[in-house]
Amino acid sequence: MIVKKKSSLKGMTLIELLAMVAVISIMSGFLFGAYNKSRGMGQRIVCIGNLKSMGQAMQLYAEDYRLRFPPKANWYTLLHEDYLESDTDVFVCPAASNLTMGTNMGYGLNSDLDKKYSPNYNLRNTGVVAEITGGFETDGNTLSSRHANGFNLLYGDNSVQWHNTATYNTSDLTDAY
Repeated sequence: MIVKKKSSLKGMTLIELLAMVAVISIMSGFLFGAYNKSRGMGQRIVCIGNLKSMGQAMQLYAEDYRLRFPPKANWYTLLHEDYLESDTDVFVCPAASNLTMGTNMGYGLNSDLDKKYSPNYNLRNTGVVAEITGGFETDGNTLSSRHANGFNLLYGDNSVQWHNTATYNTSDLTDAY
């Protein structure tokens, strides 16, 4: 007599299939969340590099023009034409895709910088260029919250720090000398 072996292979039930799809969906959600977070951190780092480049260009400008900052009316044009010719992307925050050079860049010059740029002034705690939501200077514009509910701020000593938009006091943009 020939005995047939029962096959040990059997298909998945509908509940097992749905459970597997649910687990895969949850895991892909974690992966996409981590991807977005790392992309945001990368944009924040590029933004810091942009601000540092602007700070170096401003220092070169100050050395060429009797230790003064560029005038606030066309500061970005002066820096671009004379010191950052090849790189127009420096003036546009990478986290804001709707911004373009010369129209609404997302960076604003501190509107209180008409003072002389020299070692006699303590510019270490003075905000020079901040991320803003519109315009070209900080006067009358809102500080941005593009980077994890905060913004990057270039200081007079060419350092850049991130600040939480909700807790930052805008009067801190100017230094009490």
